[in-house]
Amino acid sequence: GRSRSRAARQSVWGEESLYGAVAVSLELLQGVARASPRLARRLACAPNAGRLAAALLSAERPAVLARLIELLLELCDSWQPAREALRPSGAPLFVLLSASPSEGRMLFAAAHFLHAYHNSYEPGGAPPLLASLLPAGLVSRLEAPEPRDFLDAFCSDNPSPNTLWGASLRTTLHEALLRAVAPFCAELVASRTGGGPRPEDRPYSIGTPPRVVYPEQAAELLVGGLYVRLFIACGGGTELASPAGWGEQLLEALVQLSDFAGGDDAAEGGGAEEAAEE
Repeated sequence: GRSRSRAARQSVWGEESLYGAVAVSLELLQGVARASPRLARRLACAPNAGRLAAALLSAERPAVLARLIELLLELCDSWQPAREALRPSGAPLFVLLSASPSEGRMLFAAAHFLHAYHNSYEPGGAPPLLASLLPAGLVSRLEAPEPRDFLDAFCSDNPSPNTLWGASLRTTLHEALLRAVAPFCAELVASRTGGGPRPEDRPYSIGTPPRVVYPEQAAELLVGGLYVRLFIACGGGTELASPAGWGEQLLEALVQLSDFAGGDDAAEGGGAEEAAEE
């Protein structure tokens, strides 16, 4: 009994030592990349970028995951083209996937990376990847000066007039991301169990970025970046840059809804008249 207990403790200690060594090694790479743009460029290009990105999918310990993301962030800071070079590796999707959907937990390093990655977009380049995955309210938080705004909004379960978000929407996002990366993960597992070619050694093929549809938002009236129901529920406490301008947008939206509803009624009435004539 004692020998088994001792062996179990040694196994746990050995595992902790291994994870600790990995975290220290990643921290060392981060420091070297900061001092050497040449190394940063090598790490940000294939096949190294793909290997670092694929490691995000299997990083079980928060400390290791944080060090991996911090290394990727360092590459972006040390070599400007790294941000676009990392896109084919799947790194932005994998970092977003690391957040807990039900508990609303995201590492600050993850929010920092996503903030830096999103704001590296240049007009004329590839469309912002995260804009197709996140609702407009969260995208606007990504464009704030500091990543803390995005982190607080992403982890919150309290919707606001300009950000409708919570556990159910995080779950919708998480499931869409899982579907998007499932083929790559299957190849990754097969290569490591069957000795085939390593998929992380070739660019991650994201194809057309998945556009996530959130049913909760589809049922809301959004006017000028504000959800009308939530704006009314908070007593109009949200400050408006131009109250008159927002009022005009609201009136226009209500007229459009009225016209749409009237069109449906007219169609139903026309159908009734036709049925009566028959």
